[in-house]
Amino acid sequence: MPTTAADPIPKRDEHKAPLAELPWQALHGVAQAIAAGRREHGYPPHNWRRCRLSALALASATLRHLSSWLGGVELDGNGTPHLAAAAFNLLALYELHMDGVLIDDRAPRPEDA
Repeated sequence: MPTTAADPIPKRDEHKAPLAELPWQALHGVAQAIAAGRREHGYPPHNWRRCRLSALALASATLRHLSSWLGGVELDGNGTPHLAAAAFNLLALYELHMDGVLIDDRAPRPEDA
């Protein structure tokens, strides 16, 4: 008997990451921002992984792009959407943090000071 939306087949992957739900159009825009940055600065592929980047540098770049976008500016001087550039910086920050290679130059927490 065929199943319907009201009677779906039980899923066995409820604990797996739903990669098919990622915003692919936005990720394509992030990839275009990466390519534009490489062209502008002459960086080789994966440069952001090879050089030591600090948390504050990436967070500041993210916030600058968001600030420009919030101020009504869609594109940076190279024609890259500010939101795509901000998204790349945030993804790089998260990736490097997860990999344990991010220079953590955040202010110390009060309990650590």
